[in-house]
Amino acid sequence: MEFKGRSCPGNCFIIFLISYFCFLLLDRITKWWALNNLSNRTIQIIPGFFDLTLRRNVGSAFGIRLLNPPAHLIITSAITIAFLYFMLRFLGNWKWWFFLGAGLFLSGAWGNLIDRLRWGFVIDFFEPSIWATFNVADVAIIAGLVLVFFQIWIQGSEIEETKNQGI
Repeated sequence: MEFKGRSCPGNCFIIFLISYFCFLLLDRITKWWALNNLSNRTIQIIPGFFDLTLRRNVGSAFGIRLLNPPAHLIITSAITIAFLYFMLRFLGNWKWWFFLGAGLFLSGAWGNLIDRLRWGFVIDFFEPSIWATFNVADVAIIAGLVLVFFQIWIQGSEIEETKNQGI
């Protein structure tokens, strides 16, 4: 695997697949656990700061209701498909962390999409006192986007540097 170059074939696809399937599986297992163990109770992890509480999220990210359920489903599916196309279209130009980020993002997006299609809501259960309730898929989406945007920022900096050097 070439970490210094722009190209990362083969092995990077393995990074993508491993991150995708591992986090999708982790998301499904933790949501199954939450449904079976948190239906009638809250577990305090750090009293007054962090609990495990089952929530049925019919809204968008962090419970915000921006769209009605059918529109939300269509738009989030379109964004996910567009992201997959973007990743595949520019496959040879990305470093390994892009593939890790893409796997994380897509596992989270599909994990929450599975919930919406199956139950009509997303299962959330991590409940910090200072933030909205979330799940493993949400963590994967945010971490994945950070890695993807980091790659885009780095690549933009490299292109700008090349232009400035007159190459």
